[in-house]
Amino acid sequence: MNTTHVSHTPWTFGIPSLDDDRRKLRTSLNEHLDCEHEKKPRRNSFLGSFLRELLLYFEHEEHIMLEFGYPAAEEHRDHHRRFYARLAKLSETDLAATDLAQKCLVAFDKELVPPDVKFKQFWDERKKPRSLN
Repeated sequence: MNTTHVSHTPWTFGIPSLDDDRRKLRTSLNEHLDCEHEKKPRRNSFLGSFLRELLLYFEHEEHIMLEFGYPAAEEHRDHHRRFYARLAKLSETDLAATDLAQKCLVAFDKELVPPDVKFKQFWDERKKPRSLN
């Protein structure tokens, strides 16, 4: 199977702990894109493991958003819930592990990055020095 791998230098927040979480998720996807044996137990193991990692990432990101007063935190959390539910439904399919990983990869980059860009803009803005006026 010809697979596309996720860069190990992905888009980052500039928040070391969140950036580490994102790298771990991407590493997990890459490991499963490389699996040659597409047995169902490995497939189920992959999806369960990835969803657990994803939930931890979401919880961590949402905690930081709330801690720093991100005004769109609730909307962002709702987006996480919808995204998670869509990925969890993949467990009802007969896709092989590599196909599941590929679908997760595409969803991760196309659906999670755009809302995170808004949070990054907020984060970058709050890091700017305030004027002394």
